[in-house]
Amino acid sequence: MRAAEWEARAACRGLRDLFDLTFTDHRGRVPNRHERAALAVCATCSVRVQCLDAELDSMRLGRQTDGVFGGTIVHQRIEILKNEGWRRTPSITHGTRKGYQLHLQRPDLFGEPCADCREACREYTARYRADRNAEEAS
Repeated sequence: MRAAEWEARAACRGLRDLFDLTFTDHRGRVPNRHERAALAVCATCSVRVQCLDAELDSMRLGRQTDGVFGGTIVHQRIEILKNEGWRRTPSITHGTRKGYQLHLQRPDLFGEPCADCREACREYTARYRADRNAEEAS
């Protein structure tokens, strides 16, 4: 079943904005009251397995989403993936020097450096060289 098909059948469809607005504290390993409300909706959902699979796939690619997906909170999903031998990978912020470095370090996850990251690295290098030349001149 394609994502659009199962998402259209999700019990939380139409409620997602309410849940997203209320998920503010994800530090605890025990679901907070908003997460418990979302978990109750998940319990009635016929596509809970597809939702969880999609979120786990997303996390395997380095994207972590807080909140409830597939009847789980983020800490439960991390535990599921750890049991598979998964290690948390960094997320990438494109258009930054750090993003450029992550492209180079993990091309298996992030691909070749994108134009935004290359430009950010060029700008950083130019600023660094200018600062260094100014220090040497003084």
